[in-house]
Amino acid sequence: MKSEELLQAAKDACFDRAVEMVYVCESGSRAWGFASSDSDYDVRFFFKQPVMEYVRIGTPVEYLQKTSGVLDVVGWDIRKALGLLRKSNCSAVEWLFSPVVYREYSAYINQLRNVMREGADLTAMQHHYRGMAMKHVKRYLVSDRVSLKKYLYILRGLMCCHWMRLYQTIPPVWVPDLEALYPPGFQELLDLKKGRTSEGPSRETSEKDTMRRNPDLDRYIGEQLAIEPVRFQYHDLCGPLNEILEAELMRGRDGLI
Repeated sequence: MKSEELLQAAKDACFDRAVEMVYVCESGSRAWGFASSDSDYDVRFFFKQPVMEYVRIGTPVEYLQKTSGVLDVVGWDIRKALGLLRKSNCSAVEWLFSPVVYREYSAYINQLRNVMREGADLTAMQHHYRGMAMKHVKRYLVSDRVSLKKYLYILRGLMCCHWMRLYQTIPPVWVPDLEALYPPGFQELLDLKKGRTSEGPSRETSEKDTMRRNPDLDRYIGEQLAIEPVRFQYHDLCGPLNEILEAELMRGRDGLI
């Protein structure tokens, strides 16, 4: 689909509310770099509302969603998004650093990225990725065959942990940027998921495709799960995030839909 269609899908998810787009991106397999032929478009966005909505009794709308066919569109209010970033919520961090950005309406997005680069809670992020990997291992690595999608989910999360321990930075969202950490067999798994073949043209792939488990990949999973998260210094980002929130809420409504 074209970016204009995906932007329109994000606008449609607002249901004629008086909100303004701040940032629109892709999440999930298309942002990670291993979409299959039938992968959904996971469009994600931050939005803001008129300032008066934030000073009234009651909570302003925090969450918008619309699902239709291959489109899964989710938006978070900017205050909710920044609150999650303060906790280094991995979904919020991945949205912010998505390699597939459809539109940035605010100059403050880059400032937000800089704040997270300097102060993200890498300890909390390691716990999240490791915890999700353990959950998926218990649920999906139970037979000789495994879903390509779930295998990649497990391995990507563990490589993200590996990256944070080695480089002490937020891991790349785009999986090919993790190439230095690929365990044996991972590139073949990635090619299989994306439909690449050594013999000829690419083949059609499905989110339901499976493969026989790879001993090298299973070994890497076991080794990485055995490593406890490294504790890094914690930085409370409340101050800089509040400054960005205030500046964004007072900014003109250039992206009003």
